Order: sequence, then C-alpha cells, then structure tokens
Amino acid sequence: MEASEVGGGIGDHALSEQSMVVPYWLVGLFGALVVSIPLSVKLYFMNVDLEVIVPAEVLIAVLAPIIGVMLLRKAWRKQLPLDLLRHPITVLFVAYMLSAWITALFSVTPLVSIKAMVVRSAYFLLFYAVFLFIPMNSAMRIRSLLLYMAAFFVVVVYVLVRQSFSGFDRQGASFVPYPFYTDHTVYAAALVFMLFLLGLWVFRPWSFSLAVPRSLRVVVLVVFAWALMVSFCRAAWISAAISGLVIVILKLRLRMWQWAAMASTLLLVTLAWRAEVRAFLYSEAGDSYAENVGLSGSIRSMVNLNNDSSNKERLNRWKCAYRMTRDRPWGGFGPGTFQFEYPRYQVKEQRTYMSVDGPLEDWEITKAWSISDQVFIRANPQIHRVSGGTAHSEYLLTASESGVIVLLLQLALFAGAFFLGFRCLVTATVPSGPLLYAVLALLAYVVHGLFNNYLDDCKIAFLVHGTLAIIVRSDVERRRLAKTGSGTP
Repeated sequence: MEASEVGGGIGDHALSEQSMVVPYWLVGLFGALVVSIPLSVKLYFMNVDLEVIVPAEVLIAVLAPIIGVMLLRKAWRKQLPLDLLRHPITVLFVAYMLSAWITALFSVTPLVSIKAMVVRSAYFLLFYAVFLFIPMNSAMRIRSLLLYMAAFFVVVVYVLVRQSFSGFDRQGASFVPYPFYTDHTVYAAALVFMLFLLGLWVFRPWSFSLAVPRSLRVVVLVVFAWALMVSFCRAAWISAAISGLVIVILKLRLRMWQWAAMASTLLLVTLAWRAEVRAFLYSEAGDSYAENVGLSGSIRSMVNLNNDSSNKERLNRWKCAYRMTRDRPWGGFGPGTFQFEYPRYQVKEQRTYMSVDGPLEDWEITKAWSISDQVFIRANPQIHRVSGGTAHSEYLLTASESGVIVLLLQLALFAGAFFLGFRCLVTATVPSGPLLYAVLALLAYVVHGLFNNYLDDCKIAFLVHGTLAIIVRSDVERRRLAKTGSGTP
C-alpha cells in the first residue's frame, strides 16, 4: 500500500509533488523514529569506547539509505520541485555539508571525521530532506513534531519526579535527565523547542488541525515551563528570553531603520560603559556550582567570569578552539576531532577543576544496567575514556574542526533562514503559525549555540533541521502564491 499526502503545491510544482508516492510502511517507520528519539538511551560499548543511541540510531541507519535512494530516484525522474532544490537555504546547506566532507578527507584522524560526516549526512537526509520534499502540508509537519513532544513529555515527567526527591535544587539538576538526555543542558535545549511548539498550540490551535482541550494544552505548557525553570540551564533561559523578546518586537512591527537604531544605541551604550561592564562581568556575582545555589544565584552567575567554575571552563574550551583554528584556519582538524585534540591546547593558568587531563580509568565508568561486561548503560554520563569533551559552542567547534570557510557557510545558513523567515512573517497579513514557531525556535537554538553544541545529537538535530525545512517551505509557498496572485500566506 502507498500513501501520498499533498499540501501547498501550485501548478507544475503540485503535479511534481503529487507524483511522489510514499509507502505506508515508510511513513510508519519514520513516525517510529520520531517517537523513539526522545526515549532512546545510550548503549555503551566499553571495548571500543563507543556509545550508540538505541533504538534511534539503529532506525536512522535503516532509514537513511532508503530515503537517500528514494530521493535520488525522484531527482533523476525530475519529480522533485525545482524551487525547493534550488532554494538558497537548500543550496547553502548542501554547500556546507560538501565543504565539511572535504575537510573530513584531510582530517588528522580521517576515520573519526568520516564517521562524524556519515552521521551528519544521515541527519540531513532524514530531518531536513524528508521535511522538505515529502509531500505534506504545514499542519502535517507540525503534527510530526507533536510526536516528538508526546514522547518527550514522558521524559519530562521522569525528570521532574526524580528532581522532586532533591527539592528541585541546582545540585540535583545536572544529570537527572540521563539516560534519555546526556545532561540538563541538552534536555533544556529540547525543552525550549517544545515550549514554543506548545505556545503555538495553545494560542494558535488551528495551525495543528488537531482537537485537544485547551485546558489540557495549557497544563502541559505550564509543566514544560516549570521543567525549563528547574533545569538550571542558563543558556536555555537566555535563548528563550531572547526569542520571547522577538515576539514582542514582531507585535510592534518595527521598521528596519528602527531595528538598526535600537541596535546602534545598545552598541554605543555598551562601548561608553565598557569599563563598568567589564568590572561587572568579573565581579563575584555567584557560582552556578556552589552548594545550595538557587534560581537567583544561577541567574547572577550568568555574568560571573571571575569565579564561576562553569563559565571559566567554558572560556578555557573557547580559547582552545581559537588556538586550534589559528593553527589550521582553512581545513580545521576534521569533524569530530575537537574532543581528542583540544587537551594539548590548554594553558595551565586557564584550566579549572573541571578540565580534562586524559583518558579515564575503567573503574571510573560505572554501570546502571548491563547486557554484558562490555556492553551496558552507564550510571552517569562521564565523558568517554579517550574523549576530552566538546567546545561548548557550535561556531567555535565548527571553526576548529572544519575551518573558517565552513564556519562562514554555517553562519550564512542560519542568517539566510532568519532573513527569509522574518520577511515572510513581516509581509504576511496573518503570519503563519508553523513559520512563527520555526523562526522563534531556531533563533533560540542559534543563541543557545553560542554556549553549547548539540547538532551531532539526533535529539536536537531533528528539531533544528526540521525548523529549517519549515522556513524553506514557507518561503517557497509565499513565492508560489505571489506568482499566482493568490495573496500572502
């Protein structure tokens, strides 16, 4: 049996999309993948120091080649809409991926980099290309995200129950999402995506074509908001606040010159008071890892560069990434290699008690549930025996691993998505609900990416790639409607 769900096509584009028929079993398998992503756990293979996210990565390994062959066949038969294939964001995304592949071939550790790029390519196929090319309308795309949210709600309840035993304090928040999410930061990043999705569902329910009592939606929204608050992830708080501010700005419908005036004023004030700003940043405003630190202490610690251990270690990683980029500016060290290369770039005076020296001993890796002596779920998410951790920045990680050219392509990809997304929102008489969600959620992650990096984790990659695809589809539909004179979406 086969299914074809078509929405949003016009003229030849609609005929092209209608010709893409998707088997029911493939739709079901993709739905199973979406549900499995939040609920998957990391199975650790100790003898090779490797973790596999089960069952999500198993399903990805099965689906990626199937989807890849299907899309190649459709492209050969000219059944993929040209306006989607030639869209600037798709072109930028492909250029970014191809450039990263080139750096992988010249990596200091080619096998590590090729493995990393195979995973990223699978994410591109399943989380971007599927959302972009498989025929479905906007409501269907958003409802597929609801599958993720339904499974994620189980994780949120699990985390909140565990946190309740420690009184929702900071010390108990760090690793309580494990084994579903590595720590509170990646869990909080997913929470922000879901919060904006829930907000859309509460205030614009017609975007979903799905009848659920408003009271239930509000309750779930409150639960997720509370979960974000007690996650104690400062980067997630900042990213959600900035996207929330953008909602206010969009409501005000400011002109471009007004945006420029506000930004210029903020820059001038910062420059005029730079000495005071620097003194404030290096004041002892609080330590996010201090004993009995609460919400207020965690908020104050955001600007503490003097003695906050988390901030100081993040600066240490950033400086290492900068030194690595300076040594290999054009090709980097290769995708996936930062964790192995950065320890030797550390400077003694910049290290913290959280800094990694070298491989862990076997006894430091404890087991929560075992299949065998060598295959198990770890009791806590220590870094791997031979891994030093990551850069705590999407952009510095890209620069150090793949060079400045790939970094510029990555930045252009996000900047282009925002430009097109905001243009669609500003010009629309009634802004599209799914587009509004995609722009706000993606903006939140791009801000979060200044402080952490999760694009190599399927639990976040699915959400980021999906929002990019929604923005592209919305822009293409706007252009199609403009050509036919049907109005603005």
